[in-house]
Amino acid sequence: MTDRPPNDGSKNDDDLVASGFVAQASRTSTLRVVFAGSPSRLASLGAVLAEGSLQALPTSFQHESGVQVVLCPLVPAYAPLWPVTLYGAAVVVRLDEAAPGLLEAAADAVDLTVVHDTASGDLDELVARAASLSASQGRDAAG
Repeated sequence: MTDRPPNDGSKNDDDLVASGFVAQASRTSTLRVVFAGSPSRLASLGAVLAEGSLQALPTSFQHESGVQVVLCPLVPAYAPLWPVTLYGAAVVVRLDEAAPGLLEAAADAVDLTVVHDTASGDLDELVARAASLSASQGRDAAG
């Protein structure tokens, strides 16, 4: 039995969100960055993933820099699920032109702006650029 106050009919945030479904960014100060692109572009980022593990579903892992990285393959059939993947991210980075317009619609649904970064580079370089971008966006919003 939990130590909950008597139910007086009012709702608090704990009543509205199921356990395990709170965005990571709201629970910790870990920077969360979503990289979105075609499965082949995401696979080109290196040996981060076991071969065949990235098809159409997002994959998340902790980068050595401490940034939580989410790779979101832009497969149009899964576009209705993308807002769930994007929610709680500090920045969404589009790596190529796969699924034009669909990523932007998903980002709009969770009040994020998509940043385009089609420059080549490995995952470490992309994470560093995204973290820098996120910090500059935070300064712009505060100032």
